[in-house]
Amino acid sequence: MSKIKANRYHIAVILIVLVSFILRFYRLWDRWGIGSDDARDITIAMESIRRRQLPLFGSFSSAGPFVFGPLFYWFIIISYLVFPFGIPTPWIILSLIGVINVYLLILIGKMLGGNKLSLITGVLAATSPQLILRSSFLSQHSLVLISTIFLIYFFIQFWQKGKLINTFFMGISLGTGLSMHYQILNLFIFLPFILFGASLTIRKKILGVICFITGLIIPSLPLLIWDSHQQWANLRNIADYLLIGQYRIYVPNSWKLFLSQFFPDYWSFVTGGQPVFGFGIMISFLAFFLYNLIKKRLSNPAFILMVIFILLLTVNRYYRGERFEGYMLYLTPFIIIFSAWTLNIFIKGKKIIISSLLISLITIASLFRIKNDLLYYHNNYKEAEKTANLLIDKYKGKKISLYDYHWLNSGLSYPLTVALNQRKLSGKNGIPLGVTCKDCPINYPVVTTILDLPIVELESDQALIKKEDWNPVTGEDIYDGLITRWTYNKLQSSFHFIKQHPE
Repeated sequence: MSKIKANRYHIAVILIVLVSFILRFYRLWDRWGIGSDDARDITIAMESIRRRQLPLFGSFSSAGPFVFGPLFYWFIIISYLVFPFGIPTPWIILSLIGVINVYLLILIGKMLGGNKLSLITGVLAATSPQLILRSSFLSQHSLVLISTIFLIYFFIQFWQKGKLINTFFMGISLGTGLSMHYQILNLFIFLPFILFGASLTIRKKILGVICFITGLIIPSLPLLIWDSHQQWANLRNIADYLLIGQYRIYVPNSWKLFLSQFFPDYWSFVTGGQPVFGFGIMISFLAFFLYNLIKKRLSNPAFILMVIFILLLTVNRYYRGERFEGYMLYLTPFIIIFSAWTLNIFIKGKKIIISSLLISLITIASLFRIKNDLLYYHNNYKEAEKTANLLIDKYKGKKISLYDYHWLNSGLSYPLTVALNQRKLSGKNGIPLGVTCKDCPINYPVVTTILDLPIVELESDQALIKKEDWNPVTGEDIYDGLITRWTYNKLQSSFHFIKQHPE
């Protein structure tokens, strides 16, 4: 009994990590699924393996004519090469990363406030609706989480220990996140705070900034090398969006809407429960922050992180794009950490029974919010596999060239391509089949259906197929349509950092 009491913190950590593992892997085989974007990314990764080529850039952003870095493709490629367990492999790795996220947040809580804050942070992270759902959602956005958490972790290490190597790893973390998704651009705000960090000389702080930039460049090199052959069109298009493009569209927003509606709802999605809970924790955090600031009771790393968080909230208030939770993931670790910090103040000095009850209520509210996602089957890839098997039986194992009518059905045609690729039965010169819609004016014979959408057998005349706007979606076509095309073609940009004068 004495050994258990002496090691109760470590036992609690193990239990929290175990709970996080269970929640992220519970019925994973039923919960994971493939949509158009992740099917495209998997197809490109598998085709890269077949061709033995590493892409130097990623997919195009929906915000403008610029691309992300290639590290998300590399993540999928490495997943299949190191753990060749089949199509679900990246989802398994992503779920393991989700467990690692929880453990890292536990470490951050301990560094900022000791064992108690550490455990509260761990419970919120383990049962966070957003973190649980993101662990089975294969997208570039999802990997922004671990990049941000590592950035915060190394920042605290730098402030507490003053070792410059931590600024280098901060740069690595930020550069990796940037390759995944540009929402993490806002975290450049960490850079100037290096100059205020730790008890270091000015020279060492400047070296810290240099180490940070060096670390940032390393994961950005593949994209920078590719962009250098495009006359930096990608970088110029990003600048065009940030400086000009985003202001071309009016986005209704205000501090009242942001603080009373949108952000409380998002906060509650991260920590669990209803928006009123998120609003209460958010207001309490701001009140406690101001009180502790006046009383000068905040330790340096915690205070600086809070300042950074409040600055990020201000920047996000003026964000002019779609307010989708996937674009807010860089804020999620801050919300978990400071929700735990606020709860830690609330339950300070309270008896263990009251504290446990409060945390239990938060946990139950979190799980209740996502019970449908955990309990009910929605793996659409099984339908793609079923359809692929029917086509294989009908055509006796011959290769199939799949087409999509007017790009109307990529959410099903792309996953079907993945299923055919997995069986090595997809190819450019195969039997031409097309996925179309229920009411489309198509006169070709119907072979079968996929989720009630007809699959028809097309004429072998390629000119006719192209004329009728049937778009090829084989692995080769998807890869060539993005990677090959933009490797050898020039990306265009009309933006210049220095104003061009006509001659």
